Amino acid sequence: MKLPTLQLFSLEGRVAIVTGGNRNIGLGLSRGLAGAGASVLIANRDADSGATAAVALRREGYNVHAVEADVIKPADCAKMAKAALDRWGRIDILVNNGAVRVDKTAIEHTAEDWDWLMEINVRGVMTACQAVYPAMAAQKKGRIINIGSISARKGVFKRVSYSASKAALMGLTKGLAVEWAKDGILVNNLSPGNVASAERPPKTADPKYKANMDLIPLGRPATPDDLVGLCVYLASDASAYVTGQDILVDGGWTLTMRPMSLP
Repeated sequence: MKLPTLQLFSLEGRVAIVTGGNRNIGLGLSRGLAGAGASVLIANRDADSGATAAVALRREGYNVHAVEADVIKPADCAKMAKAALDRWGRIDILVNNGAVRVDKTAIEHTAEDWDWLMEINVRGVMTACQAVYPAMAAQKKGRIINIGSISARKGVFKRVSYSASKAALMGLTKGLAVEWAKDGILVNNLSPGNVASAERPPKTADPKYKANMDLIPLGRPATPDDLVGLCVYLASDASAYVTGQDILVDGGWTLTMRPMSLP
């Protein structure tokens, strides 16, 4: 007799939306969710790159389509949700992956820099969540996975606004988890550290890269594939009693007090 444990992780028959799902982490998570059985809608601002990513994943045998959407525009988020409902009749999973960064010191930041970043990284997530809420609430079941960062827990030079936005995202996640629990919607953060991908390969000769790796016990950056297992878990029935959590996937980076090379 086979135990049905692995069925807890199956996403067969589920529908997922991945914002920023056209490249890097987002593309890896789109592929991972599709590989677990979900139908996936890639939503991103650039129609061409989204369509290209969807075609590539369909060639791998996955049920993936794309829609052009800018998460800071409520009308675009509504269009995104409608596209999933029109094609598949439901929305089970939302992965809020789209984010931007401003690499400036605090004193160099302009009001425009701050507002632009917060608009996308925080308000955009809220707007996307609002767009899928009616469908998930009607089903009395849904999973929202916000892509956070260890930057919410660490001060990073020239990343003040990014760290602030990811800390705000952590608060948003907890608030939504409490408010929407009655609707059967679970909301969690998946927070990576350093992530390298085919589109953004590691600069191994860069002293900054070497310094970062010296602080990571596992000794390497993550790849998008390293995030897939947790994302599938949070999207599946296996996480039915987990909500409002910020879960780190950082190779142990936040654990270290000094470089690993020191005796």
